[in-house]
Amino acid sequence: MYMILLGVVIFLLLYQPKVMFVVLRHITTFKKVYNFYGSLGHDASPDNTFIMTRLQFWRFLKDCRFHYSDLTIMEMDRILGKYL
Repeated sequence: MYMILLGVVIFLLLYQPKVMFVVLRHITTFKKVYNFYGSLGHDASPDNTFIMTRLQFWRFLKDCRFHYSDLTIMEMDRILGKYL
């Protein structure tokens, strides 16, 4: 257990700046995708802000074909639920 935790800490220390750089580089695209899926099923918002529901998140996972990987959408949802 401690070895896994140590591995995660080392991974974060080594790759966090690189991950942050990639996220910041593509932040506009991420915002557009989030706004698209967050607005599904809703009328226009006066301030153009939306909160993505689980149903919309599942639609995003299906559209990106994540369910063709080794995990099902429900397994991905459970993993996400552990950390939120």
